[in-house]
Amino acid sequence: MNLSLTAGRHEPFTRCELLALLLLGLSSLVLVIIAWYGDEALIRLLTSEAGPIEWISARTWFVIAAIVLWRGPRGGTALALAGLCVMFGLRELDLHKVVADTSFLKRGFYRDAAIAPGDKWLGGVLAAGMVGLVLWGLVLGARAFWRRRLHRTGWGRIVLGAAVVLVLSKLLDRIPNTLVVDYGIALETHVKALVSLHEEWLECYVPLVLAAAAWQRPPA
Repeated sequence: MNLSLTAGRHEPFTRCELLALLLLGLSSLVLVIIAWYGDEALIRLLTSEAGPIEWISARTWFVIAAIVLWRGPRGGTALALAGLCVMFGLRELDLHKVVADTSFLKRGFYRDAAIAPGDKWLGGVLAAGMVGLVLWGLVLGARAFWRRRLHRTGWGRIVLGAAVVLVLSKLLDRIPNTLVVDYGIALETHVKALVSLHEEWLECYVPLVLAAAAWQRPPA
């Protein structure tokens, strides 16, 4: 790592950061146009769990895992981060619905009387394993990130920005249902489409920019 960075200086704004911001801004503009003027079939395709955005998103997480193992930190941290990426990819492929065709990551799964006790036990074991692997990756990754002050680097700032966007995508995922269930507010068709398009796209945008950040990271 550059000595000036370890001494406390921040790396200047990078081209990769600029491209990440441009991609986010321009793609958001495109989604607004699609939500208001796009064909309904196109919107359904782009927001479908089996659509192209979901397909790209899941497989990009596996690409990141490979880059981390190839160019990332050595030892347990690399394995933890790669495992974290694999878990995100498998979730995009609906691993969390392999038991009883519903998500074993939700509390309702264990309260549903229609689901067999054996399935609930299996779902609980799988959920515990997934959560444990994710926490392992987050803890080791965050500790290494903070210890080396990687927020001073361009690729490190992309990682932080991607984390914020990922949280935003999860909030967008819950907004329509929360408004209807808790407040009795149904979103207008175009607004609902805009929220759904952004939710799906941001879940794809995050691994794409993280893959770029992982590639930008100097080899260990």
